[in-house]
Amino acid sequence: MGSFLQTAISVFGARARASSASKEDSKDPSRREVAEAGRLMADGRTTEAMALLAQVKGRRQPTRSVDYLRALCLMRVHQPADALEAVKEELRYFPEHAEASALLQQLTANQSPPA
Repeated sequence: MGSFLQTAISVFGARARASSASKEDSKDPSRREVAEAGRLMADGRTTEAMALLAQVKGRRQPTRSVDYLRALCLMRVHQPADALEAVKEELRYFPEHAEASALLQQLTANQSPPA
């Protein structure tokens, strides 16, 4: 899971850096904050990213990639059960989110079989 997680964070961080000047992101503070959280994650600043994502989540307005990034953060701090719930939440609102679907597959594949 480690290489998958690092790749997912790197890819999201690169996209966030590339889109930082996007007109769409500049109009929507939540999208801007999600992009910033992606940059923070890519820089290894997980705690700061989680705090920013919590602010966005607290607005109770579905925003693409909030729960996906939360899942990545939770994986980084070794909380796979919480990460699984976060990625399911992402897919509930954004079922077409391919990276979230891939993460869900990884998380469910790595679950221990019931005893």
